[in-house]
Amino acid sequence: MKMICFLIVLFVTTHSFSQLPLDYKLVKGTSPAGRGNYYTNGRIKFLKDTPLMGDDYGDKQNMESLSSTYGIVFKKTKDDIYVGDGFSNGKFRFVVYKKYAYVVISETNTKEYVDMCQFVFNAVRNSDFWN
Repeated sequence: MKMICFLIVLFVTTHSFSQLPLDYKLVKGTSPAGRGNYYTNGRIKFLKDTPLMGDDYGDKQNMESLSSTYGIVFKKTKDDIYVGDGFSNGKFRFVVYKKYAYVVISETNTKEYVDMCQFVFNAVRNSDFWN
């Protein structure tokens, strides 16, 4: 039974980012469950995070919680996705939240960074697999 649970967790963590551009490589975190893992191409870092969000929170409380977690301002889209971008702790950050937070981090605001942010936003908006 433990082996089946391990295989399910492994499948979910390895396949949830299988749609990323080819030049992104997995960097393993210290947790065996995949927590702390991220993908990078050496210039841009991408990760999936699970911030503390209350089911009974309202929109304002959710945005405040996300803002305090990531240090950037959030807005809510018409299709109930929280999106935040800004400069915090010396890095550009872009976060899309829909059940999970998908975070893009870069030290420079380049076209490559903007393209990756757009890719992540579209992937989260258009795919139930990422959510």
